[in-house]
Amino acid sequence: AMVYGVGQIQRGDSEYGTAQGWIMGGDTVAGALAEAIDDPEVDAILFRIDSGGGSAVASETIGREVRRAVEQGKPVIVSMGTAAASGGYWIAMDASQIVADPGTLTGSIGVFAGKPVLTEFWGEIGVNWGQVARGANATMWSTLQDYDRRGRARLDAFLDQVYAAFTDGVARGRGLSRDQVLEIAQGRVWTGQQAKEIGLVDELGGFTRALAVTREAIGVAPDRAVELRAFPPPLDLWDQALELLGAPPG
Repeated sequence: AMVYGVGQIQRGDSEYGTAQGWIMGGDTVAGALAEAIDDPEVDAILFRIDSGGGSAVASETIGREVRRAVEQGKPVIVSMGTAAASGGYWIAMDASQIVADPGTLTGSIGVFAGKPVLTEFWGEIGVNWGQVARGANATMWSTLQDYDRRGRARLDAFLDQVYAAFTDGVARGRGLSRDQVLEIAQGRVWTGQQAKEIGLVDELGGFTRALAVTREAIGVAPDRAVELRAFPPPLDLWDQALELLGAPPG
């Protein structure tokens, strides 16, 4: 099975946005992996990743399917493109093997969050807002005010929780101790070459090498033909045209 994970990771479906470029939808990619897992004709999954990250929730949605594939005996070989950082590494960390180019931006094991505070902006253009809220931290994500003391404490707790899940996942997936992961995490970005030296990737090479590793994982001889089947299936030209026009494929 050939599965692509390209672009900023968000919850929902994959799409191409004129402003943001490719969006990797957590539901779409997780669904593709699930289909490949359940297909009896699929012996292994080649997962091509090119992403600088995005939503932690969407990344875990995808990462859970990668773990499930490996647990059910279907090797997942990750081929990293230009970048597999932050959420892009989260979705790769539990793969059977990871292949990266020497210059792939890799790792960035970290998490951040925030919000714009637009109070002065609205004041400058003469727009006044009012809001009614009920409950602790109900206005925590409001752009009309900064975090208060309680909201900032809640944000810090959330970030700590996600960071712990990320670092624990890397330790589990890469066979490293937690202390080893904490030493190479902290949001640092590594090249593929450096990532191999510190245990974040297994081999250096491009797509061709990743395909060879996939063959090896399922015991297929180098000179034997294999079928690479895309999951989900590619759209035909008519559906591609409809998608570009903003209409759902028929």
